[in-house]
Amino acid sequence: MDKHINSNIIPIWAIINNKMTKPTILDVLTFMILLIIPIIIFPVKSPDEEVVITSSGKEYIYPASEDRIIPVEGPLGETLVEIRNGDVRIISSPCPEKTCLEMKIGNAICCLPNRVLVEKRSFEGEDVDEISF
Repeated sequence: MDKHINSNIIPIWAIINNKMTKPTILDVLTFMILLIIPIIIFPVKSPDEEVVITSSGKEYIYPASEDRIIPVEGPLGETLVEIRNGDVRIISSPCPEKTCLEMKIGNAICCLPNRVLVEKRSFEGEDVDEISF
C-alpha cells in the first residue's frame, strides 16, 4: 500500500501518527513572511478616520476613506491637500520654503505661512464612559 503513495504528498496517517519532521528555520521564516506580506500590501484602515483641515478660522471635515484632492484657500493663496488610500499630504502650497510638502501625517501637517492645518483623527477608543469620566 505504501508503494503507491506519491512521495510529494504527505499521507494523513503520517500527520495522525505524528511522524512528520520538525519545521526548519526556513519553514518558520517562510510562514512568517507569508503572514506579514498581506498586512503590508493591504493595511487595515479604520472607517472612523477623518481628515480635518483648518484655514482662515474655518474647519472642513472629510472622510479619510475617500480619495480626493482638496483646494484650501489661505492668506498666500491655494494649498492642495491630497487624501489617497487613507493617507494625507499637502501636494502644493504657495509658501516660500515648501517644508509642508515633505511632512508626513503624524498628528498634523501644517503650512505656517499660508495658515493651513491638516489633521487626521480617529474615533477608535475615544468613547467616554462613567468609569473614565
